[in-house]
Amino acid sequence: MAQIYLLMLLICVSLTSCGSTVAPTATVVPSATSVSQAEVTATVAPTLEPTTAPIVTITAPITLSEGFAQPEGMLHNQLSDLYLVSNINGTPFGRDDNGYISQINPDGTLKQAKWIDGATAEVELNAPKGMAIANDTLYVSDLDSVRLFDAVSGEVKGTIAISGSSFLNDVVARDDGTVFVSDMGINEAFGSTGTAAIYQIDPAGNVSLAVKLANGNPNGLAITADGRLLVCRYDTTEEIFELTADGTLQTYRKASASQHDGLVVLADQSLLVSVWRTGNIHQLMADGSESIMYYGTTGAPADINVDHQRGVVLMPLIMTNQVALWPLAN
Repeated sequence: MAQIYLLMLLICVSLTSCGSTVAPTATVVPSATSVSQAEVTATVAPTLEPTTAPIVTITAPITLSEGFAQPEGMLHNQLSDLYLVSNINGTPFGRDDNGYISQINPDGTLKQAKWIDGATAEVELNAPKGMAIANDTLYVSDLDSVRLFDAVSGEVKGTIAISGSSFLNDVVARDDGTVFVSDMGINEAFGSTGTAAIYQIDPAGNVSLAVKLANGNPNGLAITADGRLLVCRYDTTEEIFELTADGTLQTYRKASASQHDGLVVLADQSLLVSVWRTGNIHQLMADGSESIMYYGTTGAPADINVDHQRGVVLMPLIMTNQVALWPLAN
């Protein structure tokens, strides 16, 4: 069952392909736990202040159906007050350089389908998935690398190669500028590459291994109010884990079903987790109770996120090439 999501995704890709070809399986480079700042070709941009534009309130769900191709991740960019969407646009394993990032206005209208586009000469973007913003920089996972862009202009700022990784997925940033990225450790045949891990990138661009997994497929990442890293896994476990100070994963909370994808911490410290076994988004309360926040009709949303200002859940509906903006109060 742990292969259902990727199998469904590849079936969906074959039906909706934009003509791209499947690239060879990514080669796993020799393992290393540190990447020097010299490998990051970016310069640090001046600090930008979040936009002060009026807050638009969404009171009913909005679904957008045009401009997306295998949307895998979403993010609220607070600097520009726009919603970002990562589009794989082909196989999630392919080095086809046709992935792209879309922008959506908070009122639910499409601003720009291809704001950052791998098809352009200056951008390399193969199969983008998770995204996070730290120090005015947009971090995007892409197979075995993390791409860096200016969070407002979209200008290319560099690439951080994660040596020893094979299928980087979610990305999350802590307030201190530390970025974490998960490696599911799977190949195109759905087998294990033996690379399942979580990496940490410091503000200077140096990479270190946060935790190596002997089994399981780490996927969604989230940060608690006090800065702890939470991890969900796309395998048979029903648990949400916390990365402890000694570099181990311990149980933090539990859902009623497995095959987890996106993970979000809400203001009340409840968790939202997208669950492929049920196709729904489950809300896990601190007292151990659980409810269904969203019922999926064509599989669960992938790497969900939240606009905390408006109380809107951002849902990439990867199986139908749509995205949804879903008010928490709905």
